[in-house]
Order: sequence, then C-alpha cells, then structure tokens
Amino acid sequence: MWITPRAVDKGSLSAGDVVFVSPGGTVTGRHEPSSEYPFHRAIYDRCPELNAIVHAHPAALVACSIVKSLPSMQVIPRASRICAGVGFAPYAMTGSEELGANISEEFSKGHQAVIMENHGTVVGGRDLDDAITRFEVFESVAETVLNASLLGGPQSLTDEQVRCYRSKITTDLPESGPTPHDRQEAGLRALLADLVQRACKQGMLISSFGSFSTRLGGDDFLVTPRDMRCRATEPGDLVRIRQGHRESGKRPSRIALVYREIYRANPAVNTIIAARPPNLMAFAVAGVKPDVRTIPESWLFLRDMPMARFGMPYGDTQGFAGLFGDDHPVVLVANDAVFVSGDQPLETFDRLEVAEFTARSLLISRSLGELSLISEQQVEELREKFL
Repeated sequence: MWITPRAVDKGSLSAGDVVFVSPGGTVTGRHEPSSEYPFHRAIYDRCPELNAIVHAHPAALVACSIVKSLPSMQVIPRASRICAGVGFAPYAMTGSEELGANISEEFSKGHQAVIMENHGTVVGGRDLDDAITRFEVFESVAETVLNASLLGGPQSLTDEQVRCYRSKITTDLPESGPTPHDRQEAGLRALLADLVQRACKQGMLISSFGSFSTRLGGDDFLVTPRDMRCRATEPGDLVRIRQGHRESGKRPSRIALVYREIYRANPAVNTIIAARPPNLMAFAVAGVKPDVRTIPESWLFLRDMPMARFGMPYGDTQGFAGLFGDDHPVVLVANDAVFVSGDQPLETFDRLEVAEFTARSLLISRSLGELSLISEQQVEELREKFL
C-alpha cells in the first residue's frame, strides 16, 4: 500500500513524501509510515473490495465519537446512497493491533464508514476519489444533523420516501452534435468553474452534493456535470444544454431538468445554484423555516425563504419553479437542498454565501438568548429605499 507518512506536515506533502509498504511489511520511502498503518493493513486484509482508506478527525464526527452517536444518513437521500452503512468501533490504543481488529470488524459487516470511539472516523472506497467523496459527505451530514439538533432535531426519511425520490429523478436528454464555444460562453464557463471551486473551499459544496448553472440565452444553459469533482472542476467539464439536448459525450447534473423549468418560468433568473451547506441544511432537515430578518443585508439579499416539501422539485417541477420570484430568490427544500437564483453568477454566489452565513448566525444566536429580529416596519423601509 501507499500511505501518508508519520509526523510530516500534511498541508505540504509532495508525492515523494508518501510511503510504500510491501505485503511483507518492508517500508520504502524517506519517512516512516503513519502510526495508524496497522488498522489500514487490517482493513485491506479483511475487505479486499476496498482499495482506498481515509482516516481523519473532523469536528462533527469527532463529536459523534465522543458521545457514541451515529448520525443518521437518512436525512438526505444522496447521503443514504453514498454512506449506505455506518459502524462504530470500540476504543483501542492508537496504532494497536486491537484497534485494527475493531475497525476491520465493522467494515466486514458491510459498513462503508466507521466512527471510532473517542478518536475520529475512517471510510473506505473502491478508489481514492470514492473514499474522499464518502468522507466529505459523512462529515457534512454529521455537521448538518448536529446543527439540526439546535432546531428540535432532524426529521429522517423513510426507505420508501428515498426510493420514490430516486425514481423521479431523470436527466434523460438526447445528445447534441459538437457545438463550438463563443467568447461569451467561454467567459461564463471560466467564471462558473471558478465559483464552484470557491464554494468547495468554503465548505458550501462538496463532490456529489450540489451543482451550478447559468443561462446562455433562451432555453440554453450551462450546468455542472453529474458526480463532479468540484475542487478540480474546469471550464471544459461544464455541460451545455442546447434546445433540450445535452452536450455530446457529457452527463449533466441530475438537477438539469429542474433548472430548465425554473429558467422557463422565470425570465429574470439567469443563474441557479443548488447546494447543501451544513447550516442551511440544518433548517431543511429539521423542517424549520429560517427567518432572515437578522440584519439589513440578509433581508435584502434573501427576502422571504419558502420551504418546499420534500421531493417537490422532481414530483411537481412546474409548481416548484413557480415558487421563485423577486421576493423568493432562495427556496429551501425539506431534506434535500437549497436552491438559490439570481441574475448573474457572482450575484447568485453572493446570495448563497449570505444565506449560509445568516443560517449560521441564527443557529449561534440560539445559545445567547431570544432573537431580536428586524420589524415589519423596518422591512418596509428597506424595501422602499433599496428595492
């Protein structure tokens, strides 16, 4: 196996720092292997279908490990598919054979992710991309569930709700022939790819958990690809939807047809983002509508934020598209995502940032005392002066 080294700054690793360990235990490289090498070896020995392992100490999952709690993956449909099983490994000394036995036992039960008591988490995958995606989803959902506990607790989905949800999602679009990119489209592709990467760095977007889109004119628009690696998204990865046809050789986001309906119903909307940032999603999975009258900027950017029922974007796409408007640029969907609309890509991205910041402020304020929100009269004064 190849494994990261012991006692070396993870933020500045190069390829030459990674250590090779042979099946017989011979180490090749300029560093010692990670002290957790024994449990990596134990997992690979017991689960030959796994080809990659990620172990880390992210805050939300560490919190779960301390209180011996498994976050429900049934709060968001995509999460229940990516992390189909979660195990809990009893505490053992770091680097010990006992710890390896405890963790590998949980993976042998079919779990894809394991919380380690008073330690952190470890996830496995068919390759590194698969494992990293699972790790990101695991931590994001754990943070969402912990935040939702401040709002009364998350509302889990039933297996039947998840099955019905998945059955209604379709991106059945025929392919178009090759289409050259003009200067305007090239510029929009570059901007959208940059915003996707910025959203990833800020934790508002992770692989398999969100998408960006911008209109090119009429029914034509750009959209991020299905199952994208958001941190590595390039302009050429984006998929053009042209007259109901997808760009040749590419697969658009599963939300592409929802975007098309929103564009058709709202001529003033030219950019849409669907995301699952953990603070906003706390409200979505708790079924609590956020009141954004916190500070003037929040209300001006977000206005009212309706909560659509779970499954509405796919079961009643036209009805969902009709929820958007001047007073409803942002729509939360219960147990699913937040949809943010706007005129230009940067404006829409700003709105997503403000929405997540506002949700975070609302969650934090609950520990400080009673909320003091802007009054209806003050809202009308803002509307008259700025809108």
